[in-house]
Amino acid sequence: MLVNHCKLSKKSVKAMTLIELLFVVALVSLLALFAYPNYQQQIRAAHRTAAISDLTKLQLEIEHGYDQGYHWESLISNGKCLMCRSEPERFIFEIQASADSPYVIKAIAQEQSQQTLDDCLISNNTDYLSLDANNRTFPQDCWQ
Repeated sequence: MLVNHCKLSKKSVKAMTLIELLFVVALVSLLALFAYPNYQQQIRAAHRTAAISDLTKLQLEIEHGYDQGYHWESLISNGKCLMCRSEPERFIFEIQASADSPYVIKAIAQEQSQQTLDDCLISNNTDYLSLDANNRTFPQDCWQ
């Protein structure tokens, strides 16, 4: 009787094949292709909402301080809102007024932060949000 003294190994190699690796890379790439732009748009929308909130805060502060005239010099300095949450890299603020028309508060989207690529601003063909003394908003779609 012959006895085989060789060990028969039943080890299996546990590794990824090249095809599996390519499949995972393709799947991650597709996910990034569709998810990242949507993520960026959500970030822009969140900053737009913060700017809308800041426009409302500015209007309340202007109206609160009304005393035979509006005084907003202490609210905005060189486009930077001194009491706002919005980042100056995303929006700069300005208040326009004249003797024959009510004031208009504007939040102007900044190109360097790509805030001008906000879908709402693009669809309304503008680069700013505004609120006037009569509570008129522009563009109305972006305020909803």
